[in-house]
Amino acid sequence: MSIDQRIERMSLVSSEWEGQLCHQLMAQFKISDGEFSLLWASLALYLSRALHLDRVPTSDGEISSLSLDNVDLSNVTPNGAVVPKREYQVEFNAVLGCWSSICQQMITLNPGLLSRFRLTPNIRIKFGQELEKNVNRPLNTSIPHSDAWVEGPWGMNCFLPVMGDCKGNTLLYYDTDKFSEEYLLNSETYTSMQWVLNHYSAIPDIRAAVGSVNLSDYALIHRTERIVGCGTRVSIDTTITVGDHDVIPERESEYLTFIPDFRNNHFMICHASEKDRFETEKSPFEHYTKKSLELIELA
Repeated sequence: MSIDQRIERMSLVSSEWEGQLCHQLMAQFKISDGEFSLLWASLALYLSRALHLDRVPTSDGEISSLSLDNVDLSNVTPNGAVVPKREYQVEFNAVLGCWSSICQQMITLNPGLLSRFRLTPNIRIKFGQELEKNVNRPLNTSIPHSDAWVEGPWGMNCFLPVMGDCKGNTLLYYDTDKFSEEYLLNSETYTSMQWVLNHYSAIPDIRAAVGSVNLSDYALIHRTERIVGCGTRVSIDTTITVGDHDVIPERESEYLTFIPDFRNNHFMICHASEKDRFETEKSPFEHYTKKSLELIELA
C-alpha cells in the first residue's frame, strides 16, 4: 500500500466515523463522557485486583503516584501489560465491555469499513520510570517502532490514554518525507529495524488526546515518551484493520470480523491463574495471552 493510499484511507475513516484528523495519518475519536467514566471505573477495579492494591483508585492523582515500590508486579509483563488472570476475569470482562462499546460507537456510521477487530487489547501501565526487566528487551515499546514489524503492514494502532499522568507519560510519533514499504517489513525485534529512523523525524506537536481513541497508520512510528518527573499512566493499546488485508498467521486467532458484545452476548474466559508462570513465547510475533484466553458466546 502506497503512502497516498494510506493517507486516503485515514481521511476516509476520519470522515465516515466522524473523527478529527490531527495528522494525515492519524485521527482522533472523542469518547462520550458516560462511556469514558465507565471505562475509568472498570480499569480502576481491574488494576486493584491485578496489582493487589489496598484500595480501588478513585483519581488520576492516585494512579499517577503509583510506583514500582508500592505495587505487586507479579501480573505485569516487563513492557507494562497487565495480564488478565482467572482470579479477576470478571473485572477483565467489564473492561472489555467498555472497550467494545466504545469501538462500536466509533464505527457506527459506517461499520463496513472495519474488517478485523482484535480481541486482545493491552491494558498497559507505564510507570514514571522504566521497569528494569524491560530496559534491554528488543521489543521494548520505549524503542521507536511500528506495530507492522510484528503484526504485518496493513493495520492501524488504537491508543487510548485513560488514567494518571497521560500528558507527561505519553507517546511520541515520528513521520517520514519519503515512505518506503521496506520500512514496514516483519522483524523479530524493534532494535534490528532502527535503521528506519534514518528516514524519520519526530513530530512533537502531535499528542494523543485523553478521552479519545487515537487511531494511527502503521506508517507512523511511535514510542513511549516520559517527560522528566512524570507520573504513572494507564492506557489501552490495540490494533484494528480497515480494508481487505491480512495479518500474519501467528496473529490471526486474535482477530474477529466483528466487535463482540461483552456486555450481553460474549465472555472471555481466562485459563491462566495467578499461580501460573507467564508462558514463554514461542515466537516474538505471538501475544502474551496466546492460548490463555477463550471467547465464548453466552446462551
